[in-house]
Amino acid sequence: MRWMTYCLAALSLTLWAAQPVFGRQENAKNAALLEAVRKNDADGVSREAATGASPDARDKIGDTALVLAARAGNPAVVNALLKAKARPTLRSTYGKSPIVEAAANGHRDVVQLLVDSAVPVNTTDAEGTTPLIAAAARGDLDLIRFLLDRHAKVDEPDVTGATPLMRAAAMDRVEAIDLLLENHADMKKVDRFRRTALFYAASNARPAAARELLKQRAETRVRDVDGLDAYQTVIETMAAGPNERIDDRLNTLRALQDRFRVDSRDGGGRTALMIAAERGVVPVIRYLLALKPDINARDRSGRTALDWAEVKMHDEAAAVLKAAGAVSGG
Repeated sequence: MRWMTYCLAALSLTLWAAQPVFGRQENAKNAALLEAVRKNDADGVSREAATGASPDARDKIGDTALVLAARAGNPAVVNALLKAKARPTLRSTYGKSPIVEAAANGHRDVVQLLVDSAVPVNTTDAEGTTPLIAAAARGDLDLIRFLLDRHAKVDEPDVTGATPLMRAAAMDRVEAIDLLLENHADMKKVDRFRRTALFYAASNARPAAARELLKQRAETRVRDVDGLDAYQTVIETMAAGPNERIDDRLNTLRALQDRFRVDSRDGGGRTALMIAAERGVVPVIRYLLALKPDINARDRSGRTALDWAEVKMHDEAAAVLKAAGAVSGG
């Protein structure tokens, strides 16, 4: 029994010792191919693939050679990898897709090469992003047209339910919004949180996109899962700190104000003024006060805008509210 145990241990040690030699050789070939990709050397890619390097080699963070080439936008390198039988829909370790990476970086020629190589035009990455969503977020009209001509689904959502139109709205891509709508994008679509494209314009403080969507008759009666309308969302989604784009927030509110009631309530009974008071954003509070809201309205917990400012210790906001006649609800 001891003899058998010794023999098995010796065999295992032999196999263990032999494996790194082969592994090192393979890794060296793959590393050379990846280096050729990084250098945009199509001939080098072909040469390394011919000597045994895997066309699906991955770098240290898990990006495949084709993901790297598609992201860089070199059609010759992409073509060399495809000729070496790289799998064109293989994702990186973290879920990146070659065609989506190409679209996200504006490489129309690479996208076309991949589509012509039988990559489905509605291929997604791990987040559900399609090439059309990526192109819409960039506002890349030429690429959007190409993808739609190749039968990309105009309302295909990502894993959060966001459509190309929503992503265009989030980035203020007005021309892309118009192009998608011309191709029958549905403004009534909602994501997993019941937000329409108008909410995406609102939450990202995109006044031009908000105006365009309203011009195109976007629905304004929609409420998200928290009972917020798009107008309230402009304030609710404000980030804390000095980097917040206050002017863009105010301009977005102005773009929306004629289609929304300033005293409209969210699911908790809060008005826009209460939300602004909770955030302590004085310029927004002053803007809202000029619209003559019900300054002492109470939410479902009985709090007024002043209560929210004081609970959150926003002293300047509280002072502005008091000067306008605000009182506590308690």
